[in-house]
Amino acid sequence: MSHEPPTDAAASPFVSVVIPAYAAADDLPGCLEALETQTYPADRFEVIVVDNGGNEDVDELVRHHPSVTLLREERPSSYIARNRAVAVARGEVIAFTDADCRPKPGWIEAGVRALRSDDNAGYVGGRIELFCRDPECPTLAEHYEMATAFRQKESVRGGYAATANVFTSRRVLDQVGGFDESLKSLGDAVWTRSVVRAGYRPVYGHEAVVSHPCRLTLAQVRGRAVRKTGGEHDLTRRRRHPVMHQLAGLVRTFVPLQRVRLILGYRAERGAWVRPRLLLLQGSITLIEMRERLRLLLGGRSSRA
Repeated sequence: MSHEPPTDAAASPFVSVVIPAYAAADDLPGCLEALETQTYPADRFEVIVVDNGGNEDVDELVRHHPSVTLLREERPSSYIARNRAVAVARGEVIAFTDADCRPKPGWIEAGVRALRSDDNAGYVGGRIELFCRDPECPTLAEHYEMATAFRQKESVRGGYAATANVFTSRRVLDQVGGFDESLKSLGDAVWTRSVVRAGYRPVYGHEAVVSHPCRLTLAQVRGRAVRKTGGEHDLTRRRRHPVMHQLAGLVRTFVPLQRVRLILGYRAERGAWVRPRLLLLQGSITLIEMRERLRLLLGGRSSRA
């Protein structure tokens, strides 16, 4: 395969959309179908799916989308999978999303426009709209996600963006490098902050929108809390004075002021006593995170699962 993108005098940059897919057989078709509705010229972007394991019949799924390139990466890591795709991507612009996301029709067009709006833009963190499986009857886990998850605008202000919706350029990736393949969690935070440290500006792309499902069950919410805690622990071990940073992490975990503030400001359209229940749930998550931090401090290893 040639890595040279098609040329076009109209000067729409060629875009490579990168999708890591782990156990994503149920979600991937919807993502690929959403990408077929893009307003961006169809001959000016490619889609690269990286099968990262746990996918049944992924060949059959992709066969229905002949413009999609399918790669395989046996090492289980979304960061390794993204790097694998970037290595063969032909685009001047690289757009990252996830298999369970549904890009809006103007997603690529808006993301490219935002990236080109600032000559020193390092990346664009696009808007992530959460949705519930049954809007008429959200689960407690979905309420928690709606209240606290994917605050992309605030994250970009702090120099971080979730790779469920990120645009960057080949130039930036060539200078800064790809994702840290040794991490099991928070690799997107490490990469986006490294871009800012390199002197680039983060940009929030309000019009570049993907829809993302809320986690449905409490087990999924608690599992994410364990993974995130492990990722934070792994990062603090690399810093100067790691013990001091680990103790500071314990304090932040024990007093989760930001999440409590978000819960108190949450307005649920349906469901009685939602906020008190969310506060109780936050208490249980805090205990899970504290227990995981202590386990890691005593020599345990972080987990992707």
